[in-house]
Amino acid sequence: MLSGAAQEKLSTYVNTVGRNLAMQSPRPELGWTFGVLNDTKRFNALSAPAGYVFVTHGLLQGVDNEAQLAGVLAHEIAHVVLKHALNQYVSVKVSTCKGDAMVGVGKSVVASALKNASLLDGRLDLDSDTGLMGKMVDGTVELAGKGHRKDEELAADALAVELMLSAGYDPGEFSKLLGQTSGGGGFWENHPSAKERQGQIKSIVEARGNNADPLARVDVAALQRPVLPASFTAAVGPVKKPTGVAKDAK
Repeated sequence: MLSGAAQEKLSTYVNTVGRNLAMQSPRPELGWTFGVLNDTKRFNALSAPAGYVFVTHGLLQGVDNEAQLAGVLAHEIAHVVLKHALNQYVSVKVSTCKGDAMVGVGKSVVASALKNASLLDGRLDLDSDTGLMGKMVDGTVELAGKGHRKDEELAADALAVELMLSAGYDPGEFSKLLGQTSGGGGFWENHPSAKERQGQIKSIVEARGNNADPLARVDVAALQRPVLPASFTAAVGPVKKPTGVAKDAK
């Protein structure tokens, strides 16, 4: 268990990286909040409507540098901006109310909270129900499901690359992180393969590097892979490479 000071430093660092990326997005005005879930076993990240992004302690143990962390955060920011996270929560609420929620969720605390939650103009109203947000965070795994659709995952990757480039990070590091995990199949068949995701990232970066417009062109050689601060390493502990499927649970 982290001390209060160590947890605060870790949270501040993750928020600094995350908010820098969020300011590059089409929705910089959202009240972006980034947090760390005390889960050392799973390599997970999740996003929720209104600008909430969370990563597990286990995920932080699997990143080698700040650019890799930025890639994960940018991917979740993209899901929020593209309203994938909003659609996912509304979908879970509707399916739960119909009694068609996935096995293991129908009788859960989170599912019960969702069933009783209010919708505002057809959207899940989390701003007025902070208790529900807390239950969602606590029930990360319960809400994992099969993730977003394949096209949504690729769209989130594409926007994430643009956010990383705008912030000066090397998307190749995000691609490298994806390569250290299995990116699809099994229970997570909606996720594209790591190879497909890496191919898209490479194409976007190459296109930006060769853009005829000097204002849109990216100097790939100048992209950064900042080292993680000592306070981060001390807080998360030894590096643990992710095994199995990389799950961004929404």
